[in-house]
Amino acid sequence: MSGRSVLTLLVGGVLGMMLGSSWGGDAPRGSGLAGSQPEPDLDPRGGLSVPAEAEDAAGTSGSAVADASAAAEEAPEVVEPAPLVTDTLAAHALELYGATRHALGHPAGEPELEALPTRFEESVLDLPARLARQDVRVIEEREARDARLLALREAAAVGPYVEALRDGDAPAEYGVEGVLFDALVANRGSEAVVDGDAFADGEAPVTEGLVLRFGPGLHTLDEARLRGPEGASFPRDVTLAGEGMDVTLLRLGDLSIRGDVERLTLRDLTVDCGDDGLFDLRTGALGLRAERVRFVRFDAGHGGSVLFAARGVVLDLRDCEVLGGFGRAPGLGDLVRGEPAQGRFTNVRFELLDPGFRALDAAVFTNCRFDRILAADQAAPGHLVFRGCQFGEPLPNGYSLSDLRRELAELFPELD
Repeated sequence: MSGRSVLTLLVGGVLGMMLGSSWGGDAPRGSGLAGSQPEPDLDPRGGLSVPAEAEDAAGTSGSAVADASAAAEEAPEVVEPAPLVTDTLAAHALELYGATRHALGHPAGEPELEALPTRFEESVLDLPARLARQDVRVIEEREARDARLLALREAAAVGPYVEALRDGDAPAEYGVEGVLFDALVANRGSEAVVDGDAFADGEAPVTEGLVLRFGPGLHTLDEARLRGPEGASFPRDVTLAGEGMDVTLLRLGDLSIRGDVERLTLRDLTVDCGDDGLFDLRTGALGLRAERVRFVRFDAGHGGSVLFAARGVVLDLRDCEVLGGFGRAPGLGDLVRGEPAQGRFTNVRFELLDPGFRALDAAVFTNCRFDRILAADQAAPGHLVFRGCQFGEPLPNGYSLSDLRRELAELFPELD
């Protein structure tokens, strides 16, 4: 081999080594692919350099991800509302409904069971509104009750007192043993005394505090004349007075005024009820005080044979006589009927009538006497109070009405 050939071989080897170092790099040996896929150069900033095509693709992909993320943040999240009546509650309602119907002996059919979930859900959803209406009714009832109690305390009126008794919250001081009982029935004042006969025959209006004076003898007063200024209601304070129960006889009966009769005072006379009750107030309450008064001819034997009948009754009788025997059916007359009915009776004589113990919600009898009262009518409930009272011989069963009947001429001989 010539020297020129040797030189050519050396130059070729050097060039081959240089080319191998530039193309093959650090490719794994033995892979057979050295130089086929060049590795990226190191980036001067410490990473790998990325070809421009790769940078463009990566930039486009990153922008799309960012846009999608922003859109997701702006879009409202769609959340399915939770059912107001859960499947568990509906299943409980269905089971309880079916079991209850079965226990009551009327098992539910398929149509009823299928309709129950809808009915139950509608009822549950409507329940708050029904509770609200119920609460409002309670509030309104409480406000009305408070208003009645305020009226009672301010005016000591029988009407509000009776309503308070029905509600079960009447102030105890106004009860038959209370210190304010008198305020319910006592007149608060009076105007000038008016002649009773002149008033009965005239047209003078009824005024508050009116006092009608009747002299000795027989007098008649139409209940229509006792209507108030408007012609329908009864005045709050009215007094009918005589000269004594053995001297003045006043025919007055079946007072059926619509509304309350408050603080009516009867004094020093005998009241002839004319074979009827003295009061029959279907819509109003009665507050009455009687002093030295005799009541007769209320025992007629019919349904209205009740001396004091009203929607609510408050009585205060002092030194009085309530005598049966002068009406058509002696012994078949009742003292009181009212819901509620209360009374305070002091030194009162009851004879030949039903004293109405069962009809009285509260009463105090002090130094009273009961004569010829049926044994069954003498049975008094335990809530009534008796102080110093006497019971005479009871009226025997099978008595004769004719044997018991009496005439008013016994009391007023001038009537013959």
